[in-house]
Amino acid sequence: MLVARHAPYTAYARHYDHIGQRRFGERAALLILELLKRECRPVESVVDLACGTGAATYIFADRGLKTTGVDLSADMLEIARLGRVAGAAPVRWLQADMRSFESESRFDLCTCFYDAVNYLETLSDFTDFARACGRVLQPGGILAFDINTRRKLTEHWSDMTILAADNSDLFLVYRSWFDDKRGVSPLVMTGFERASDGSWQRFDEEHVETAFAVEDLRIALEAAGFAHIRIFDLGDSSPHLDRPGGEMSFRVLFVAEPGTGEVISP
Repeated sequence: MLVARHAPYTAYARHYDHIGQRRFGERAALLILELLKRECRPVESVVDLACGTGAATYIFADRGLKTTGVDLSADMLEIARLGRVAGAAPVRWLQADMRSFESESRFDLCTCFYDAVNYLETLSDFTDFARACGRVLQPGGILAFDINTRRKLTEHWSDMTILAADNSDLFLVYRSWFDDKRGVSPLVMTGFERASDGSWQRFDEEHVETAFAVEDLRIALEAAGFAHIRIFDLGDSSPHLDRPGGEMSFRVLFVAEPGTGEVISP
């Protein structure tokens, strides 16, 4: 029997925070803030792309930054909006594609965490993303994003099955593999969630990550007008920045800034 699959981050959105998925975004936000503090780079404003339910976004806002969260998923953004409590630092939420979003405001920092860039399908998509980021950054601003490397997708996500949740209200399984011909790693999640009448309802979502070469992204960033590009080995479950990253890493963090005098065109 064929089962219809939801679009990514729709049915899954209501379970995302409850199974611990926000922890990486929180840690990544703290990590980039610590890096910029260490380098004496003042930051007053940030736009957090693919913000999801606001894990990193909340960190930025609660530390006094003027913060905007951008995501394509209306379901994730709705949860992000509901997550703010009375009296908390305000956040501007925007539903938009990270390849083409626009803002009249300019930011000191632009972030995109938790391998959201891997969801882009082509290098052309990535270049559009980089140019969109460059257009909203202040002179001297910083772009920071991470990716799962090809090694991670081929070694850790190939032929993998994970039981992500098993409790009285949710049963959730991830299955992933690597399609070498297409250079992508599909991940299908199948969930059974308990309805208000006690019955179980099934949902399926397919998430597809592209295996970008680290060097290809560095070259594309330069072509989009970025300079001083640094690549860190980010680790994975416990991100850190104590060594350079490359194809042998499982996850890397790019930190770049718009080149002086460069025009980043649409």
